[in-house]
Order: sequence, then C-alpha cells, then structure tokens
Amino acid sequence: MCAVVKADAYGLGARKICKTIGSVVDYFAVSSAKEFFDIKNLTNKPILILCPIYENITKLARFKCEFCVSNKEQFELFKTEAKRNKNIVYKIHLKINSGMNRFGMTSVHDIIDIVESCQKTQNIFICGIFSHFFDAKNEYFSQKQIKIVEDIKNEIEKRFKLPQLIFHISSTYGIDNNNSFDMVRVGMGLYSDEKFETIKLKSKVVELQNILPGETAGYSRCFVAKKETKVAVVSIGYADGILRQIAGRGYVLIRDEICKILAVCMDSIIVDVTSRNVKLYDDVILIGKDQQNQIFICDVATWCDTISYEIISRLSYRIKRRYKSGEICKLLRESIEQEN
Repeated sequence: MCAVVKADAYGLGARKICKTIGSVVDYFAVSSAKEFFDIKNLTNKPILILCPIYENITKLARFKCEFCVSNKEQFELFKTEAKRNKNIVYKIHLKINSGMNRFGMTSVHDIIDIVESCQKTQNIFICGIFSHFFDAKNEYFSQKQIKIVEDIKNEIEKRFKLPQLIFHISSTYGIDNNNSFDMVRVGMGLYSDEKFETIKLKSKVVELQNILPGETAGYSRCFVAKKETKVAVVSIGYADGILRQIAGRGYVLIRDEICKILAVCMDSIIVDVTSRNVKLYDDVILIGKDQQNQIFICDVATWCDTISYEIISRLSYRIKRRYKSGEICKLLRESIEQEN
C-alpha cells in the first residue's frame, strides 16, 4: 500500500499525516524533490517521486529516493550519473503510458531496452514498473490499461529474472474493481470515504444581519432578497479555498439544519438562516457531519462543477488543521487485504 501525499497531502498537511499513518503503509509517493525532502526525515519507508526528475538526481539518490523514469532520454541521464557515481544506487520505477498520455513510454521495446541496460549497470536498480488509470471508475478502459501492463509484465518475466519487481497501477478509485498487481497507490481514499467521516471543515458564525426585500448581500449584488431574509456571516472565504462558484448552489450545516450559501467574499461567506435558530458563534459545518445530516466533499465538488481533489487541495494555510487518528487508513488497508 502506497500513500500518495503529494501537494502537501492534497492540502491537508503531509508531515503530520505521514507521522500518523507511517506504521500502516509500505510506501509513500510525492510529486517533486521538494516534497520528497519535506517528508524524508519522518519515515523510513520508500518514497517514490511520481513525476519525472531531471535535476539533482544524485543528491536525491543519496537519500534513497525512488524515481519515475518516463522516457529514454531521462534514463540516459541516469546512466550518465550512475557512471560518475558508482558508489551510489539509483532506484527507478519505469512509467508506462497506457492511455492517459501524460507521462510514460508507449513502446515495449523502449522498456525492454532500459531493463536490459540496467542489467549491465551495477548501480541502477529497477524497483517497479507502473502506470496510471485515467478513468478508474470505467471498467472498460481500466481493463484495457491493465491488459497493456499485463502484456509488458509477461514479456519482462519471460526475458529477465526480477522477482522483486513491483508492478502497480491501481489508484484510490481503482481498488474496488481493479485491484491488481503488487501495490495500490491510495490518494483521495486516505482522506475521503462516504462510509466514514474522514474530514470535517468547520467555521463560526461571526455576524447576523436582516435584509429587506430588494436589498443585496455580497459583492456585485450577488444575492438580491425577494423577501425579508436573515443571514449569517461565516468566518471563511475564498482566501481560505472556498470556491466562489458555490454561491447560490451550495449549503452548510448549522445546528444540524441545512442552510444555503448566498455569497462568497475573501474572508467570509453569507448564508441564509431565515427561520433558523442561529446564534452568534455557532459552529458551521462546510464538510462533515453535524448530527443527522452530513455534507461530503463530493457534494461540495458537485456544487462547484469540479472534483473532490480540487476542493481539499485548495484549502489554504489560514485554516488550522487538527488530526485525530489514522483509523481510516487502517480500515482501508484491511479492506484491500480482504479483497486480495
């Protein structure tokens, strides 16, 4: 199980999350050299950089970084560095482009050539071969991608003896239907699950206003009252990562009641609390469960015409993070092991 903690664990705090789940996972994955060094001293587990790296390769290799090799030109750079630094081991994962057309090699011959070259090089070690689902919920496309990886796997196993080689393609959404090969890379699944309350985003009511018919709320007359309306001002805004698209479409929970968002400002949102028993400094739930009601990250994403990843990765440094436990990660691992 590989925990993907890139982009500061999708904006939730990679350092703290790595400490919390380090005993549960086998690998970590990040997207850059900076992210690698941010967590390197927090774990003794392998760390894979998922994006191709062209600079400071030897420096990273000294710290036992594992690299994505995405093309033959990049591999030639590794060969050059390996010849210059024969006392350093360069650990790589070869990336297959199975249809996403972002990173990776499409030619089986290129992959075979690199494996053969590594066999002749004492200090370049292939740890894995991997790809990435571009639509993991679509079984048809996922199976086509799995077949590409399987064919390469079979070809390599016929030609070489590499018993420790890790093949991996499954992401969070690929686990349930496509859990195959040797490792799963779990990203959003660490932080979002409809079975459990994994993330709670909350703020406070800091002002109450009464609006008469024809009066407005928010910038540019974002909301125009058709009747007498009571609104609550909540201390969170687009500078904290709340997308302005949610105005007029999204909701929050106050005292377990659903309240519509009318406007979004830099430091606050304005919420309709007409006929609600709302008081100053009441809790406001933007993501998570109140009592009987719950707002999921995917709900917020739908209201904003985007995906769950953007919602949480936009949460700014101004929002204080509090961490409870790694229980969700343990449950996730147990479910993966049961499926296997």
